[in-house]
Amino acid sequence: MNYKVVLGIIGAVIVVGGIIYFVTRDESNKSSEESERDEKKSTDAVTHTSATEDEDQSALNNVKADAAETMRERHEEAQREMRKSVDNIFNGAGSEETKNEEVKKKMFEDLDNI
Repeated sequence: MNYKVVLGIIGAVIVVGGIIYFVTRDESNKSSEESERDEKKSTDAVTHTSATEDEDQSALNNVKADAAETMRERHEEAQREMRKSVDNIFNGAGSEETKNEEVKKKMFEDLDNI
């Protein structure tokens, strides 16, 4: 009877060992297949990425050019406005501001009297 128990244990160990062997072998095959697929995807991604990078660079250059043009237009508009303001100052257009100042002073005096 002791031999039957020992043989049963040895048989169980062999069965469990076989199962572990087949499971790990399948996992190693899957991992090698996955690594091959990943390598293929990475090479495809490199070619796709380089094409995408060219498109992105072109789009980026277009955005930069548009931004530079918009900034130039804004600066030209600001220059025109500043030129008008300087011309108004030198041509004596500040008299309207003094009239407004007198109105403000009168209004503040009226508020103080309340």
